[in-house]
Parts: sequence; C-alpha cells; structure tokens
Amino acid sequence: MKRSLAAAAALLVLAAVILTTLSLRLDSTATPLPVTVKAARGDVTAAEGLRFHTATKYGSQLRWDTEYDVGSNTWNTVHSLSGSTGNGRLYYYDRREDLYDNSDNNRRYISLLVQTDDPMMTHLAEAWQAAQDSGVLYDRGYTERLRMRDFYDTYPLYLARENYDISMPLYLDSFTGSGCPVFDKLRIPVGETDWMAPTLYYYADNNMTLMGDTTLHTENRFTPFSAGLEGGLLTTVGFAADADPQPEWAPEGFGLWYIPLTLKSYTSSGSGTYTDYQPDMERLRLAYPLDIAAQRVVGLQLTRDRSEILLTTAEDGQYVLRILDAGDFRCKLTLVVDENVEPYHSTATMLTQSGTAYELDYDDYVLPVYNNSTEDLLVACAGNHLTVLRPSGGSWAVDYDFDLLWPELDEDGQIIWSSEFRPLEDGSYGYTYTYDYGRYSSLSLNSRLDEISMLYRDGRLALATGDYEGTYKLVSVYDRTGMLYGAVIDTGLSEQRMYTDWWGFFDPLYCTELAWD
Repeated sequence: MKRSLAAAAALLVLAAVILTTLSLRLDSTATPLPVTVKAARGDVTAAEGLRFHTATKYGSQLRWDTEYDVGSNTWNTVHSLSGSTGNGRLYYYDRREDLYDNSDNNRRYISLLVQTDDPMMTHLAEAWQAAQDSGVLYDRGYTERLRMRDFYDTYPLYLARENYDISMPLYLDSFTGSGCPVFDKLRIPVGETDWMAPTLYYYADNNMTLMGDTTLHTENRFTPFSAGLEGGLLTTVGFAADADPQPEWAPEGFGLWYIPLTLKSYTSSGSGTYTDYQPDMERLRLAYPLDIAAQRVVGLQLTRDRSEILLTTAEDGQYVLRILDAGDFRCKLTLVVDENVEPYHSTATMLTQSGTAYELDYDDYVLPVYNNSTEDLLVACAGNHLTVLRPSGGSWAVDYDFDLLWPELDEDGQIIWSSEFRPLEDGSYGYTYTYDYGRYSSLSLNSRLDEISMLYRDGRLALATGDYEGTYKLVSVYDRTGMLYGAVIDTGLSEQRMYTDWWGFFDPLYCTELAWD
C-alpha cells in the first residue's frame, strides 16, 4: 500500500511539473495576436472609452482573451492552456420560451400534425401497399403529389410539444392522443389548390414516417408564435401577406391565447415516476383580442426580465408595437416602429425528390426583431431601421431612431458600408425572421439583432458582433444623427485559420462583451 501511495504521489508531481512546463512554454513563446482595423468610417473619438472583450479558442485547450480599447486602438491579450473541453458560451439575451418543453429556445406550439388514422395517411398507406404488391416500389418509399382538399376541409391543428410548423406536416407515431391536444380555436380552410408531395416510408414494425418534399403549398400560409410565461404559455399565429384571413376562421375570437400549465405525475415501466408540464386546455382563454383581418401578427417576444410582452402587428401599412404586461396582459404602450411596410416578394425554383421542378411566388412580411440585451435598453429593428427605446414611467419611451449601416464586400473585395438589408427565409416556405446585410459571406458577421451586444450611454448606442471563428469583429457607435463611428476589426486570425475535423479557431463567448469607461 505504501508503495502504491508513493507511486501515485510521484505521478501527481510529474503531472504538475509537465503542466507547469507547458504553461511556461506557452507564456514564453506565445505572441499576442495582432489586432488591426480593416476598415473604418466616421470619427473614432465617438468611441472614446469603449472597450470590448473577446475570446478565441483553438481546439478545446488553447485560448486567447483580448481586451480591446476601440478609441485608442490598443489591446491586451492573455493566453491560457485550459483543461476544459466546454466552449463556455455566454448568452446575453435570454429568448427562452420553454415552459411547455424546456429543451428548446424558440417553440411554436400551434402546429399542423398528421395522425395515423387521418384520411391522408390512410390513402398513402393503401397506395404504398399497392405499389409494394405490384413490385414497383423503390427503396421502400412511396411518393405522390396530393391535393389537400381531397382529405381535409380545415387543417388539423394541435398544440404540439415539438418545434413543428406549417411548412413541415409530420406524422406522429409516439405522441398521439393526449400528447398533442387538439387546438380548435382556429379553423383555417384548405385552399382549392393546396398541395404537397411527401414520401411515405412504411417499415416492418408497422411504423410510418413522412419524408422527402413535405413542404405544404397553401393559399393561407401562417406561422405560429409562442412565448413561455410563468405558469403557462402564450400563443397565436401570423398570416402571410398574401393570405386573406376571415373572422369565421376564429369563431370564438382571434388574438393571443393563454394556456395554463399543470404539473402532472406519470409512471413509466422503464424510468419509474416522473413529472411533466401539460397544457390545461379547459382553462384556455383569449388573453388579448385582435382583428384577424386587419391586424396581422408579425412578432411575439418577451423582454429580458420576462415581465413584458412585445407584440408586433402589421396594420394600415405600418408595423405597430404593443408592449403588454406579462401578468395581466394590459397594454402599456402602443408605438409605430415602421411607417411604411412593404411585404417582401419572393420567387424561387424548387426541386422535388423525384427531380421535377415547381415555382414559388409569394409575399411575406419581414419580421421585426428586438434587442433587450441590457435592462435599460430596448431596440426595435424593422428592415434597416432601428428605434431606440429607454425606460420611462414604468414602461418605455422612444429616444431616437436611425438607419443601420453594415459592412460588406464589393466586387473588388473592398469593405464598404451599406444600408441595404436582405431578408433570409426561416424555413423552406414561410416567414422571414433574420436579416442578411452582407453581399458576400466572407466576413460572416452575425446579423441577428437579438444576438448583437448593445450598450447605451449619454445618447450614444454602441453595437458589437463578430463571426463564429472570432476572426472579425464589428464595432459601431450611433446617435440620433446616425453612425458616428464604425470599424471592422481583424483579431489576427485571418491569415492563420487552419480547419481540420476537430481543431480550428472559434469564439467561445458567442456574444462580444461591451463596456464603456
């Protein structure tokens, strides 16, 4: 035993010596990463006292932390050899809407789901069997273009736990019955020309699944919106700009529905007793009424402290923000955040699994995004127009607004500053959620407004973002006159990037930390 203890102690000493030696070698040989300004616009004195903290990791062990002073263009880099394999990401804006199912950050509970005994599934199963019997079935998959009106008068809507939406109707095998309660407050009619062309796979264990081209092409496209509140969830839908919703689609009224959650206990043969939150459909109520035809829901978020609801509608050619109290759903503020709403027109050519092509032509609303990264700041983004709101009288008040400028590369590879934004579609056939300000992807800067770090001081708004690798950073300062200063900063990795399966540079902080002296 004494010999074993002595051997173990010797190994511990040896390990400590090796780690110390490696650390000293790193300290003595590592060179601080050279930080350079690749492109700048405006007067740098507007950023005096502004600093950001960023980090860069190589693989899972090597890490450089840099404190950069924007005004003086100076920096200090500290390198370390970490024993942790985690990426240590920090999230500044908590967008969790997870009380119904806490495994995801952005749930859309009202969903179109397909059950085993639905007319469409019955038809596909019979067609699959006929193809199987005739010997023409390939790879156990059967594909057919279906006219949805042949099977449904109104779309079957459920309150689903998963992040399903109208663009992906899915067959549920293990979540039938009480797992997904019927949501009967909306009765959206199936259009005469609505269609989809799924592929049904039928397996020996009597399990079926829909794959292939499951995009639903419908006249009355909609997107669910949801937010998790204390003790319940809030949900609604927004219709596309080219849809024509009617009052009879919601015979009991339309708007924000509140559904309380009840903690229930279950017994499983494999894992014993467990508890889970389930929606109490008997206590579902219309918490905030809206006009289904005149007020199109285009956004639903919560503030950082989850005390207020940010409801945005498109009405009378404007984007209107209503700030509601999350406790009693009282409207605290009504504000126009965009006076000239122009739906985004999109065309595209899509290919089916069988190789045939079809054309898409539709109009969608470009959804506004809100940033509430600090307690004293709320920024609304509609297109390239930003509105800065500050706390006032228990709610919020407009401070000023401006047009956002974004760096992009021209045809010669030079960085220019542009106010043009390009919507990016969320899903194959639906609403637009994010913005793309760069013409090319070379800089790969994160343009999600709710993920950009923001800091307000003395009428100036500072923004900071970067790319996943930590190669480039964008720092800019605005006031009520527009951009005062903007800079694209190279952290020193642009000429050193080496990509392998497991080793490469990345930013473990995810969000750039801002501070103002």
